[in-house]
Amino acid sequence: MSNTILKNILFVQDSSPCIRTIKVATALKSKGLNIHIAHRNKTPDEVYGYGNDSFSTLFKLPKYSFRDKQIIERLIMELNIDLIHFHNEPDKLGAKLV
Repeated sequence: MSNTILKNILFVQDSSPCIRTIKVATALKSKGLNIHIAHRNKTPDEVYGYGNDSFSTLFKLPKYSFRDKQIIERLIMELNIDLIHFHNEPDKLGAKLV
């Protein structure tokens, strides 16, 4: 069994990041992980007035989702992503990623 070390996690949320997303990202960041997020709509700071600093990078997905899969695949390669966490409904984008 290998001792795989996770360092970079990509959160994907097909909406603005929610409070739970911010809480989970903050906890994982406190353990030394790099949490990146690909989201649609507003950033945490725009919605709640805080939360952007819980993420190493924030990437806003375009309004129209026909290129999301290619964009996320590029982010996985560029950011050396070890794990993807898809969060919340609607889950059409999550199904595409799987």
